[in-house]
Amino acid sequence: MSKGKEIYFKAAALSLPLVFLCFIEILLRFFNYGFDPSLFIKDPDQEGYMMMNPTASYKFFLPVPMQPRVTANDLAS
Repeated sequence: MSKGKEIYFKAAALSLPLVFLCFIEILLRFFNYGFDPSLFIKDPDQEGYMMMNPTASYKFFLPVPMQPRVTANDLAS
């Protein structure tokens, strides 16, 4: 195999997994798979306010019923 073809082959072999992962990521985001990982979301009860996302801890912990539940009322006490 010539040197030029070998360079193209190595570049394709190294970039193909990255392209595949990017394609999968785009598909998952397009179909809204998973949960919203943002820390704050708009409060549905109060216009113009933000609240902590109840699913934000799923990035770090499994979704089990023993997760701490913190609300603005708990912090104001």
